[in-house]
Amino acid sequence: MKKSLIITAIAILSIIIALPFFGNSIIELSIKDRIKVLNSYGLEIKNIKTDSTYFKSKKYYSIYVKDANKFIAYLNQFSNSQIPPYVDTMIDGTKLEVKVQYSNIPLTDSVSIDVYPLKLSENITNMIKDNDIEFSEYFSDFLSNKGFVYHLKYNLLSKKFNGHIKDIDENYTLASGHKVDFKLSGTTFNGEGILIAPQKFNSKVDEVSFKIEKGSEKLDILFSNMSSSLVFKSKTDYTANYKINSIAINAVDKDSNKSKIIFDNLDLDFSINTKDDKLESFTKLTWDKLLVNTPKVITDLDSFKYEVSLTKIDKDSFESIMDLINQVKVNQTQQTQKQINDNIILLLSKGLELKIADLSVDKVTINKTEDLENFSLKADFILPPNTVLVNKQINPINIINEMKIDILIKISKKMFTYLDKTQPFLGIAKDFAKEQNQDFVFDIKIYDGNITVNDRAIQ
Repeated sequence: MKKSLIITAIAILSIIIALPFFGNSIIELSIKDRIKVLNSYGLEIKNIKTDSTYFKSKKYYSIYVKDANKFIAYLNQFSNSQIPPYVDTMIDGTKLEVKVQYSNIPLTDSVSIDVYPLKLSENITNMIKDNDIEFSEYFSDFLSNKGFVYHLKYNLLSKKFNGHIKDIDENYTLASGHKVDFKLSGTTFNGEGILIAPQKFNSKVDEVSFKIEKGSEKLDILFSNMSSSLVFKSKTDYTANYKINSIAINAVDKDSNKSKIIFDNLDLDFSINTKDDKLESFTKLTWDKLLVNTPKVITDLDSFKYEVSLTKIDKDSFESIMDLINQVKVNQTQQTQKQINDNIILLLSKGLELKIADLSVDKVTINKTEDLENFSLKADFILPPNTVLVNKQINPINIINEMKIDILIKISKKMFTYLDKTQPFLGIAKDFAKEQNQDFVFDIKIYDGNITVNDRAIQ
């Protein structure tokens, strides 16, 4: 009995020891299949080196964009909007190196990938050379020395991935005498799905800064703590969120005049979803503070909110319009433009609703001393299903006649008075205003082409 156990144990141990020598066929086959596909779509991929140990395999590939048109057509299959045709010339002839590393143990599904852009397209390279030959050489050396590195780990089974971009800290003096500094730090990402078109994608960047200086002239741009999140189900069903903790732009002109723009806590949400045969889109943008400081005026806008929805959109008409717009990006013709116009009319004839739930600023301050207080707007634009718009000779006024519009504006008396100084025609609007505490209120209704403001008809 002991002898048979020993023999069994030795056999199992021998198999385990031998496994790495056979390599991870699952990953190898997946890589070969992917290379075969990409080679058929305009890329030239070659295995230039293999460096394997007992437990791990490393393969190095050179990638050359041989046919940019064919490759862009391949990428467009996965995109919700067509890539513009001018991108072809920007990537044609681009060269990259890719290092793929994976375990030799079968059933281990994680792959480590490093991407190094080594050479830009001839068109972009020549464009840089025309402006500054020495900078072109400097940038070419930066790429060839693998100054830009895109690293990720991908699990073939779960299709989950994560990675980062190598920090960049470069400075250079151009032939024009301008000193340029560029920094990129803390760029990480993760997601799920195929890498070309992931279903989920999250990213974070700690800092991006760009500085250019010559003599007294300076421009300094800084983005801090940026993040994004995307959940993509289909072209008409996805959500996206973008956040930026801070944007700071400082400029000094040749006369030493200083200007500054500062954004704090920008937050943008956007989504599209489908319900039966209708589409709905939602957008929300907020920021805590915007400061615009110029030699002529200083403006503070605190707590800005913008929330809008577009609902009851005919799904088929919308998708037809988007497909035609993508065609126009590639090849614009009178026929496609006519089809776009016809589909827009068809979409409007089936009705829709635009709602501005909130467009407001809590506080506006001019030159740090003049507090103009607040402003807000809410609105509903309802276009019911109708047959009038099917008429090809439609007059835009007919659309208004078909719509039901409600707009509610609240503006502080201080802000209204300030604007009235620069826009005298607002004095006419004051006659229709309704006073509510420290605000002027305008309740505007447009029904059947008739306009009223605070229940007073406008002829």
